Amino acid sequence: MMAPVFTPHALLAKQIAPGTSKQFSIASMFGGCDSCNVSGRMVQDSDPPVYVDDDLSGSSYFRIDFMPLTYTWPKTQNTEGEENWSGHTFGGGLFLNFHYALPIEVGVSPAIVQWLGPIYVAASYELSFGRYYGKDSDGDTDFDKTRHLFTGAANFGTGSMIFMKHHGLGFGLHGGLRQFHLVSAGCTDTDSDVVGAPDCNADGKQYHIQDWMFYYGVDFIGYTSLPLLKETNSRGHTAYSFTIESGIRTDDQRLMYWALQWSLLL
Repeated sequence: MMAPVFTPHALLAKQIAPGTSKQFSIASMFGGCDSCNVSGRMVQDSDPPVYVDDDLSGSSYFRIDFMPLTYTWPKTQNTEGEENWSGHTFGGGLFLNFHYALPIEVGVSPAIVQWLGPIYVAASYELSFGRYYGKDSDGDTDFDKTRHLFTGAANFGTGSMIFMKHHGLGFGLHGGLRQFHLVSAGCTDTDSDVVGAPDCNADGKQYHIQDWMFYYGVDFIGYTSLPLLKETNSRGHTAYSFTIESGIRTDDQRLMYWALQWSLLL
């Protein structure tokens, strides 16, 4: 669990595709920790006790974000499709984002973005409520073992974008500091009298790991060129972005994640 990436918000604030104000995104994420002891295992006969690192992992296979409310500044001069694709040098915006993730997680995240010449700075905070499921002794999802959790996740970042004018393409880089949540609802205890029955492994133990980590990302951007076709009275401009993002913390707990997000702006 974490707040969404800033790329579509920055595009809307830049107003590189005149008239766009709504964003829809589909995302997938994978995260893990290879030095988090949640099982309580220790090296035998050690003094002082030495804990054994557990290899944990989790994923959000499908998440959809939509942005019903936006407010950008300054008021754009090219909403009708004038031939101006440079965007606003000091454009900014306030955004309210909602999301739903499988199997059951919903959340809201307000965000603010401000361009300062060639770079932008951004911040958001996401509040999420989710129902998370555990595992059985075979490692499959156990819908009878659940955990409800209300969490918050902050995201602070900066980035830049380069647009190929008259070609409808752009590229971006971004990075920052964000909170990351890794959650497990636990596992079904195995009947020790069953011969050959596997024990619940470390991934099946109940835990909620949260931490701060640095991240970076690469953005691929596309936008329409209707004004170049002299359709200057059309408001049917669109844009899209595809973002690859990764983050890691290498201190006490080696947390990491990577995420993919595809966004459409209308």
